[in-house]
Amino acid sequence: RYSTVLAAIRHHHQPIAHHFFKGRGMELMLREAEVLVALLLDLKRSGVVALPIHDAILVPWSERDVAISAMKDVFLEKTGCDALVRIE
Repeated sequence: RYSTVLAAIRHHHQPIAHHFFKGRGMELMLREAEVLVALLLDLKRSGVVALPIHDAILVPWSERDVAISAMKDVFLEKTGCDALVRIE
């Protein structure tokens, strides 16, 4: 049942459950999209080809340092927080 599953999710995520169903998720998805678009435009201006993949980008290995720097700069500008960037 939906109510049973929802109760389990709320219990598991108790510290943030008070944010559920208030549109915060949509706001965060918009912010993520804004960060990604700004990052892609920044990399384009720098001559770096980047392919967006969900919450990541794919760049040539030779451009990884440029991409990491751009990611950190754009994320800080858009969120006011430092970014954690991983290479996979």
